[in-house]
Amino acid sequence: MFRLPKFNQYWLEILLIFIAGLIPLLWFKQGYLAAGHDMSYPLAPIDFWLDRLFVWTDRMGGFSSNQTDAIPGIFNHGLQALFYLISGSFVHGGMEALQLAQKLDFVFWFTLPGITMYILLRSLHPNKDDFLLRISGSLFYMLNHYLLQGWIIAEMSKFSIVSALPLIVLAIINVNLKNGSVLKNAMLVAITLFFLNGGAGIPLWGGMFICAITTLVISLVVSPVALFKKVRKVITFSALSLVFVLLLNLYWIYPYVASYAYNYTLKLGKAGGAEGAVAWSQAISSNASFTNIIKLQGVPDWYDNPNHPYSGVFINNYLFMLLAIVFPALAFIRLTGKKGEEKDNLRYKVIFIALLVVGIPFTAGSHPPTGVLYDMALKYFPGFAIFRTPFYKFGMVVWFAYAYLIGVGLKQLQELNAPEVIQRNEKRM
Repeated sequence: MFRLPKFNQYWLEILLIFIAGLIPLLWFKQGYLAAGHDMSYPLAPIDFWLDRLFVWTDRMGGFSSNQTDAIPGIFNHGLQALFYLISGSFVHGGMEALQLAQKLDFVFWFTLPGITMYILLRSLHPNKDDFLLRISGSLFYMLNHYLLQGWIIAEMSKFSIVSALPLIVLAIINVNLKNGSVLKNAMLVAITLFFLNGGAGIPLWGGMFICAITTLVISLVVSPVALFKKVRKVITFSALSLVFVLLLNLYWIYPYVASYAYNYTLKLGKAGGAEGAVAWSQAISSNASFTNIIKLQGVPDWYDNPNHPYSGVFINNYLFMLLAIVFPALAFIRLTGKKGEEKDNLRYKVIFIALLVVGIPFTAGSHPPTGVLYDMALKYFPGFAIFRTPFYKFGMVVWFAYAYLIGVGLKQLQELNAPEVIQRNEKRM
């Protein structure tokens, strides 16, 4: 006798994420393609991917050009080529196949951050009663202002690193707080960064790096394990992760490092040198005050583009001005924890609060009060000038921390409204 599979709450939660991931289908009109300035989608996906297999390209300039910094995009552009190949099996070639391929690619990258965040939240909070935390955190991580501005140019390199962040943090927490296998989690880091390496967006590694280092340090501090044992474990995990990442990504790391001096000098010169990097950073950071960032605002495009389609509503509408206060309030509910709260949950909360504290000044970039330090780093710290657009490179840390903390805040509100809590409060009255 045939039996229907048992209802699984977790599959329903994942289904909700996939349904939200279909939103990009609303962006396409019949006969139109996504294209434009800085758009990360080529009009000849297969040819473009094949070109990415070579260090030199003849697509630009009479004498060809060096594209070593674009080699990591093999996976991102390989997906585009694969989706285009698949699309050709369902529709006739030309624009229809290309539009279908773009739809598949957009849905994939729109959904992936939510899926990886769900994996993290499911691991940290596996109880069925924590469904609100898992769903809200995952949806917030994939539906927010920071990623939306990236979709204006379909910035797949950003979506790649944003998707990798939860898995990297999960591996670190597994090792430091959950007694996970050092080898398996080092392999998780390496495999994640093999596929989700940011493509050509090397500066985006800055946000991922400070996120990983902060998580590593804080989880080490709050770990209940004996000091010598946990330090030895962290060193072993870090060394193995570094070795595995280098081995799996050597195909692009070696040529990139070998030509770094040439590429960096060339690009820095085009940007106006260190002074030009500072000037650019100051322009990007002009509205990135600590207050705006805490309210999840400060996106440069909101203020320097009078034709922005929705920024005026968020900045001037009283309802949305109120919501800009509600979200931080949710994130900061009972920061120190509650009576009877599991110690692991408190440790997780400390990690994400630390990520927020570290992420805010980096995202603020050249804006006071820490802007003078950021400008000095741009001028005098070798290679730091690649982070001349701080909001776009480090903002992911802030939104990542908020995704978790808002989920925790909603979960705590849910518990306050639970029947047993209400009855307890009535008895006290």
